[in-house]
Amino acid sequence: SITAEEGAQVLEDQLGTVDETTGNPMSYGYEGTVTLDGTEYYNYRVSWLVNGDHLSYLTNYLVSTDGRVVQEYL
Repeated sequence: SITAEEGAQVLEDQLGTVDETTGNPMSYGYEGTVTLDGTEYYNYRVSWLVNGDHLSYLTNYLVSTDGRVVQEYL
């Protein structure tokens, strides 16, 4: 199993640190754990920094506690 910090790194590795289209820096904030269909996930709020002065919420992503599954949390 991985830690919540390692889960954030998995997201950063997959989604990047900067949005390629806008150039906005990405932010991944840990919000807790969620269990879906018997699998435990770390839940992250995904935002980006707009105009260098405020974060704008995009969506949430889940990373399974074993690090194998990454999916958008709708």
